[in-house]
Amino acid sequence: MPNRQLTIEVPKMSGPGSEKRNFVWNQSLIVDSDPGEKVLSTRLFGYESVIGILRFAFANGLSRDVAWDISNIDPYLHKPLLAAAKVYKRGVRVLGVDDVSTASTYEIQFFDDLMSTFAFSSSRDLVIVDRRVSDFWWNQIPNGLNVVDFDEERKDLTAVTDIMDIVRRQGKSPKNIVVVGGGVAGDVVGFASGLLGLPCRFVPTTLLSMVDSSIGGKVGVNFEQWGKNQVGLFNPPSNVNLCTRWLDTLPLTEIKSGMVEALKHAALAGDHMLWNSLIAISRSVRWQDIRGLIPSVLEIKANVVARDPFEAGERAVLNFGHTLGHAVETMLNRRRLRVSHGACVALGMFHALRVSSEIYGFDAGQYTKDLIEANLIPDRDILNLIAGISDDEFSMLLVSDKKNLFGSNYVGLVLLSDWGHPARSEDGGWLVKIPMDLALKQIRESFLLLV
Repeated sequence: MPNRQLTIEVPKMSGPGSEKRNFVWNQSLIVDSDPGEKVLSTRLFGYESVIGILRFAFANGLSRDVAWDISNIDPYLHKPLLAAAKVYKRGVRVLGVDDVSTASTYEIQFFDDLMSTFAFSSSRDLVIVDRRVSDFWWNQIPNGLNVVDFDEERKDLTAVTDIMDIVRRQGKSPKNIVVVGGGVAGDVVGFASGLLGLPCRFVPTTLLSMVDSSIGGKVGVNFEQWGKNQVGLFNPPSNVNLCTRWLDTLPLTEIKSGMVEALKHAALAGDHMLWNSLIAISRSVRWQDIRGLIPSVLEIKANVVARDPFEAGERAVLNFGHTLGHAVETMLNRRRLRVSHGACVALGMFHALRVSSEIYGFDAGQYTKDLIEANLIPDRDILNLIAGISDDEFSMLLVSDKKNLFGSNYVGLVLLSDWGHPARSEDGGWLVKIPMDLALKQIRESFLLLV
């Protein structure tokens, strides 16, 4: 039996986007794809041209708040366009189409022992386990499960297809897909289950997945040069079973990634006690002390998600530190340099706090100092390498950020007007619009303070 549980309510979804800004598709914009891409697109979405449509949308910088007008397109292409719209930046509105989901709830249940996290699994469930989890916990995990290699570098549409193929080879559709692993496993399997229309249960095994991706239902994968998590869905799990014993074998870098996300939640909530506790744990490397703080961190995110479950507004604040963080992470992945997600986001948070202080005048000095002294930011060699990356590469990735609504000449950042108070833009939005040249200058200044 769980020793504690947290209930997450998911209201009805009526579709993201705004009809104040439209993009009119016409036949000439849908370019034919190469044969291999057609096969992949068909295996994923059932139509040959979906990946080509996604590529066009990214290349032309269509933001998530721009509705797609497909009235000038031949009807036989409507379904591929609808399939692309459903996953482009986790969903854009198509004019004349009411994409409505049903309301639901799911439980995050806390367990003391690993075997109890599998108690819900039945013979009709398909269980998929990250190989790294299986290698460490082979004597604790039931036999006969599907062991899969998950990796950030292969977190793409091909990886999603591989999971869909595993499901299809079962012959009979499973009652549930159960994924045991971290955030990458949850993203890939959650995306595949959403495309297949099957419920997905999640057993998070990393601190990052426990404090962040276990709540909210955002699943997605990387897409070509446009970076992290650019295509995906809102597909809340049907259940989350959480046991902190998985953390016993987690590498230090993975623990730190989860700590950074937890610190992000503390900053957004203005919770000084939680922030100071997390910083103290990070400095002392007494990682086991984080276990008792996980429910408090989850409740902060749950409250934000409850107010804006489909990221139409306030939920954008959870991107605090991630605009620059994701850009840096993508750059380093391209160069085959493995730096943790958390270290990149910590760098993004340092920058966002510094810019927040510059614009709004609140004293962020202690918080930026905490991030440095807790050894959460990348080391100096990595910082020097990042500082040498061109403005052109930086600007392309900043513009490609899923939440950027301002075109190619501006960056949208989540900032704090005061501790615990996300800044609001002039139009009431949650992203502060900064001219690209100024944003690049501010980034360079942040690097100079660190190297």
